[in-house]
Amino acid sequence: MADMRIQNLTSLVGGELINSPKISMVSGFSFDTNLKNNSTYIALNSTNEEISLAIQNGAYAVIYDRDLAIKNDEIALIKVSNIPSAVLRLIRFFITQKSIKLVKANKVQISILKCLNLKNARLIADDLREIFYQIYDALDGELFFCDTNFLQKLDAYFDEIKTTQKIDIFDNSSIFYTTMISSQNYYQNLSFPYLYASELGEILAYLNSANIEFKFKDLREFEHFKPIFVDRFFNIKPFGASHRAFIVESDEELFIKEASFLHAKFDDILVCAPKNLAHVKADIYFSNLDELKSLNDFKYALVLCEFREFELVLSRASQELSLFD
Repeated sequence: MADMRIQNLTSLVGGELINSPKISMVSGFSFDTNLKNNSTYIALNSTNEEISLAIQNGAYAVIYDRDLAIKNDEIALIKVSNIPSAVLRLIRFFITQKSIKLVKANKVQISILKCLNLKNARLIADDLREIFYQIYDALDGELFFCDTNFLQKLDAYFDEIKTTQKIDIFDNSSIFYTTMISSQNYYQNLSFPYLYASELGEILAYLNSANIEFKFKDLREFEHFKPIFVDRFFNIKPFGASHRAFIVESDEELFIKEASFLHAKFDDILVCAPKNLAHVKADIYFSNLDELKSLNDFKYALVLCEFREFELVLSRASQELSLFD
């Protein structure tokens, strides 16, 4: 980063310069007290001791939002009303300066993108510090896919995932596989739920139209509508190796959509939700996940819960059963 004048930095973060520092320029930013000389220390959730350490280690400026017991006329002390807001202002500045392209993606699209290796585009991080470093270190014109929450906080211009290209989706024998034609490319028997095939097709078409190179990772890592195949003793089996499965969904809105999809296709479906979510329509309400190990006569049981939590419950059941074999 080119050097930035203290006056410009103060204005950029909407802060107040509370002293008359001897330095006039800074170069670089850090949230870490072990920082490069000449840098600006961003005191996000920092104590006075951490700020003092950053100054000792060579910080030329400190951006902070709480009462500061430190007096120093060598470096710039810039007080802001809210550190996260100040960081967002900096992020917005670097996005504009570098002509970075932001593309809005919903939760399903974000989950799909996590299953792809993108060569010349990236997913925005979840943590504010990581986001800052991503943007600060980004190349000019780089593209980032962002969720709606981040874009609302940032209040910046963004593009959307859309395509005018025709996407043909073919019926598969299994709801856990997808076959389609997107951007004239044929994708056969992808291990990806048919219910979300249109979202996958739109992503692939957009990536092709934007000249973004990609490769599939494991599509079974898709975070929604995740099946856990089990035998009649509720032992976990390999993907597709059993005639019945629990389908796990942690998002309430998508759970409702998935329940409707399953009921429309099958008769032997069970929809299971926690008792404390009685407003969600379900066939079975459970107090704890262990209760679901007593279910009988179902092909698929859709369960509203966290995948890892339920997988652990079923794994424990398998381990306990093996002790008595």
